Amino acid sequence: MADEVPIPVAVSRRTFLRRVAMGGAIVLIPGAAALALRAVPTDTTPPIQHSSVPSETLRIGLLLPQSQIYPQLSQSLLRGFQLALTESSVRHVALEPRAALLPVDYGKSPAQALSTARELVTGRQVDVLSGLFSRNHADSLESLLREHQTPLLVSDIGANTISTHNKSPYIMRSSLGFWQSNLALGQWAAQQVGQRAVISTSFYESGYDTIHAFRSGFEHGGGEILATISMGAPYNGVATPAEALARIESLNPDVVYAAYSGQDAIAFVRSYAESGLHNRVPLLGTAMLVEEQLLPEIGSAAIGIRSAFSWAPSLMNPQNQAFMAAFAAHTGTQADAFAVLGYDSANLILAAAQFSGGVHNRERFHAALHNSRFDGPRGNLVIEPTYLEATAPIYLREVRQQGSSFTNQVAMQLDALAEHDPRVVELRDTLRSGWTNAYLCV
Repeated sequence: MADEVPIPVAVSRRTFLRRVAMGGAIVLIPGAAALALRAVPTDTTPPIQHSSVPSETLRIGLLLPQSQIYPQLSQSLLRGFQLALTESSVRHVALEPRAALLPVDYGKSPAQALSTARELVTGRQVDVLSGLFSRNHADSLESLLREHQTPLLVSDIGANTISTHNKSPYIMRSSLGFWQSNLALGQWAAQQVGQRAVISTSFYESGYDTIHAFRSGFEHGGGEILATISMGAPYNGVATPAEALARIESLNPDVVYAAYSGQDAIAFVRSYAESGLHNRVPLLGTAMLVEEQLLPEIGSAAIGIRSAFSWAPSLMNPQNQAFMAAFAAHTGTQADAFAVLGYDSANLILAAAQFSGGVHNRERFHAALHNSRFDGPRGNLVIEPTYLEATAPIYLREVRQQGSSFTNQVAMQLDALAEHDPRVVELRDTLRSGWTNAYLCV
């Protein structure tokens, strides 16, 4: 393994608050190093004059959840952040300002995430805050963030839309574009696969906007949703994959769209293949249905399943290939989507800090974040101005076998929908019930 700056170890919220109370200053996690930023040129910003950049430290707070469904989530996000900082240090050692990363574990509860964020901001422990929790839930922090002029870059999978009521200049989002990807998948499926679909999901997955997004895309593409089958729902649900498959069989659809994650995804995909349905009815799904970590256990049952997402390990661009190699060299493990998310989010912050000269001028730094962009592993990331959400290309993927392993291969790029598109407006304006915790943060 190549030499690297050690990855900071996240501390618990209780330990963090105790240290803050004792020291009254930023917590320096053992192994965390001050790392130089590198300039990321954009089409809209002039070259940076390095001589005018102040030599202060940019303090980045990173809120990390616990997850039973996806246990490696926090570690992947943290390692992606750390790799971005390490690369900056190695490539441009002499550049200023310098950055210190403060990772803090908040547990599972949305309330704990918000409470930890308040402590960091109120105690002036950070200059910018990031982390994985609900974007809409974070809107309650708006007045506090404004008071302390501390921007928040939520870094999540993007399972929920941002409500039209939850627009704040101090809250931005860097996501994996989950709902946008499934909206595009729905439209593509209705036009290219079949016009009669069944949605099969779990009660947990059904609490997020991703399901509504696929339905919207499919119906606007000319298709019809015959039924939505929810496994584990308290009312009118089914108990097992076998029961779900029996209902699917009776409806005789042209295509099935499945939204499951973790062990539920493994069980459903295997059952679908064993039932023989995969020979007659194409199976589409969310990216988490065939997430790379699950494919070794799912095996050949996953072959041919198509999904849409903003990233795949097989994405053939120089930035992704360089990222995959660097991540493996620095960590000894293969990167996943959350490592990419951490890497992209950190680089958006670094680009803004480099252009603005750090946080000495908070208004300039804040404005730079609004216009930050980064050409990374997923392609060109740009902050969309209406909801301050980073947008990335969307790719149609198909699970294929390579030797003895299985992977998501990129088949094509799908068209993303503009903010003024009726489907997007409808998704943002529709009142729904759902979960306040970020997707997979349980």
